[in-house]
Amino acid sequence: MAKNIQGVDLSTGKLYIPLTLASLSGPNGFGETFGIQYSTLGLPPLIRTWNQDAPTGTLGLGWSLTTPSITRLGNGSIYDTFLLNGQKLIMTSYVSDGEGGYNLTFVTAVNSLLQINYQTTAEIWTIVDSDGITYTYGSDTTDHTQYGVNWQSMNGQGPNLWVGTSIQSDSSNQSQYVRIWNLASKTNIYGQQVNYTYSKSSLNVGKNSQGLMYDVSSYLVSINVVGGQSLQLFYQEKGTWEYPPLRSNYETDGTITNAYQDRIETQYLSSAQLYDELGQLQNIITFGYGFLWDNFSFSASTDNTFNSSMMNKRLLTSITVTTPDGYEVTPPHTFDYWGYGNTTAENNNDGFQAYFNSTDFNIMTMLNGALDGSGFATGYTLEPYQDASGNIYNQLFGHLKNIQSPEGALTWYSYAEVSQNYSEIGSDFDTQWQNQLDLTQITPPTTSGITWTCPRPFWGPDGYLVIRWYSENKYNDNYQMCIVVYEWLGKWVSVLPSSSETFAIYDWEANPIEDYQVITTGTGFFCVLITSSSSDFQGFVKIFNRNPNLPGQWQSNSYSYNINAGEYLTKLPDNESDMSNRVEVTIGNNIISILDKVALNLYAFGWNGQSWDVTTVDNTTLSSSTSSS
Repeated sequence: MAKNIQGVDLSTGKLYIPLTLASLSGPNGFGETFGIQYSTLGLPPLIRTWNQDAPTGTLGLGWSLTTPSITRLGNGSIYDTFLLNGQKLIMTSYVSDGEGGYNLTFVTAVNSLLQINYQTTAEIWTIVDSDGITYTYGSDTTDHTQYGVNWQSMNGQGPNLWVGTSIQSDSSNQSQYVRIWNLASKTNIYGQQVNYTYSKSSLNVGKNSQGLMYDVSSYLVSINVVGGQSLQLFYQEKGTWEYPPLRSNYETDGTITNAYQDRIETQYLSSAQLYDELGQLQNIITFGYGFLWDNFSFSASTDNTFNSSMMNKRLLTSITVTTPDGYEVTPPHTFDYWGYGNTTAENNNDGFQAYFNSTDFNIMTMLNGALDGSGFATGYTLEPYQDASGNIYNQLFGHLKNIQSPEGALTWYSYAEVSQNYSEIGSDFDTQWQNQLDLTQITPPTTSGITWTCPRPFWGPDGYLVIRWYSENKYNDNYQMCIVVYEWLGKWVSVLPSSSETFAIYDWEANPIEDYQVITTGTGFFCVLITSSSSDFQGFVKIFNRNPNLPGQWQSNSYSYNINAGEYLTKLPDNESDMSNRVEVTIGNNIISILDKVALNLYAFGWNGQSWDVTTVDNTTLSSSTSSS
């Protein structure tokens, strides 16, 4: 019977298609499935961005392997954020293991029936589900862990604070920490087991291969059901234009430093081979590919032909299962995408072709028209596609158009703009949603005696939103600024204990470039820098971060500083009123640095898992006061 492949997530409207390709059986039916998945989450900015900044994965645009893993967000501390297949874990206890490490226990916010334990010394996670199946992630002696390199504090003591870019190559000041734990095995209550193996590539961090190793990429290469079937995966090298080159820092002495710890997948999945319990080859799964821009022609008066290779995205176009002799077991899965194929009307690319061939189109920016064809120059607007049966479909360039299943069913996909109900969108919002936020739909805070105005959103990279408000008039002799923080916890929820936080400022400007307040967001925290046009006003820094001890709440810390705002007005030309010419705020992984460009003072803050460590340069002093808001 023909099967239609559906896959729309009704809660978000995103297309999500899981596709099982093989079932591996073992003793008493215990085994594993091998599958891939397609998702439209985040596709528009990926399609618009060249491969140097947005390469595709091992299966092409939108497709990925369903490989479980645990990911760390942080610098190597037990207080970092840990994600199980994207779901945040909440620590419930930790005890010393007597070997310099800890045994930690966690729960998940959604499925608290899982028993989750992390042994930091062995770098092993064990998770037991409600059926008694034990899943093991990672190990300190195998390829089941993916490492990064961090650096200790300047005196070699204290917590590891820096995990970003650095040319420091002294391995005595470096240490490795695990960024990702891959699934190593799963075992049922009878001891029957499935094992997973990986292949990874690694490079030294530092000059002339002197530093410690970090892992550039990791690939699943086999699944083995003990006493049963097994599967091996094979990869081939991508074209060099499909991914960015590894960056290097060239020193004045001629040495080359790997300073960036870039993680790049340079291979794509080409095939998989299924073996029976005796090790005999049964079937071969072959993955076929095309490229999004290969079948378009461009105007000779533009650079689009040359640049199209840098924008060209690999597309999964077919999956074929054959016997070892090359005979097809079933007809193949085939996949088509809006805008892909040849340029004939039958494939409905004539509308895209006409616009892409015009001199109005710049492939490197994709700004002269949305992916659905709206916004194109006059005469190039695409009409909805009508198939031979009279069905109407809305196109979206680069997105899945239809799937032909081995059983013969043909499933089409049509796209429409999302409803802009920002009180209910999830943490998977795209950049285009952020840019379209309608602030008139957000209710200002309620504060006695204050009317709030001039709201501005600041998006956090990991699913939180900061709204800043200013008071229309002075209150208690000062203007006021209000901060409200929202986080997606099933719906948008205000996460400050008092709903909002208000503090006095000297003045403000509606133009963000000329404003005296600077807000910079990072993963799990953001920084508010308060300055003014008056040297009589004492500036301060306000840092907000997730409370490590109270899940679902944020806390804040205030730091005063000795920056003479009046100096800015006398030392800088009139045409340099931009705040970026006075103070520069930079945020890294659990790091905040504030550079006073006039006084040449540097303020640095490093998160140690529980609080912010403060470092200053040029003997500038800071005083700290903490509030548990």
